Amino acid sequence: EDYEIFDIVSDLEAAEGKGTTFYSWLDVSPTASSADIGRAYRKKSLELHPDKNPGVKGIHDRFSRLGVISGILRNAESRERYDFFYKNGVPKWRGTGYYYARYRPGLVSVSVFLVLLSSVLQYIVQAMTYRGEVTKVRKLIAQARTIAWGPKQNPIEGPRKVRVPIGEGEGSRSVEVLVHGDDVFLVRSLVSRDDPSG
Repeated sequence: EDYEIFDIVSDLEAAEGKGTTFYSWLDVSPTASSADIGRAYRKKSLELHPDKNPGVKGIHDRFSRLGVISGILRNAESRERYDFFYKNGVPKWRGTGYYYARYRPGLVSVSVFLVLLSSVLQYIVQAMTYRGEVTKVRKLIAQARTIAWGPKQNPIEGPRKVRVPIGEGEGSRSVEVLVHGDDVFLVRSLVSRDDPSG
């Protein structure tokens, strides 16, 4: 029974234009009663009757289609099936049967999606890296001030050059910084503790 509905919908759209529904063709609302559909059928049948339209190409097909459509809409069970497909879409014929059309992205849309996704991921990684580096710099500044001013953090007058260790353990690297007031300047970076020139 559903295939009959699919065939009629397909034929109706082919003959009357894409998007034409049973209701729009009969000029009634989807909530119309059976009596309203009967009146609309009689009116449309007078308009499409082959005796009133001699020589009009395809009039017999249109008139017979009208009878089938009104029969579907007057029967409660078949109307319920049609209303389901009216609201959810009618599957299209695909050579071996009726199938719902699914969105299948093309090369351009997939490429755009991948570029956007990789850009967002790159931004997230860069933001995390930036936060980590800012934390390291703040820690280095705090260590430099502690070494220059002592644990009580009392600022001293004038600049003071200090070495701040970067890593842990023996042979770890350090940086030379100049603490001057609230400012901390990098003098030399990555100096080995064992380096005699440092």
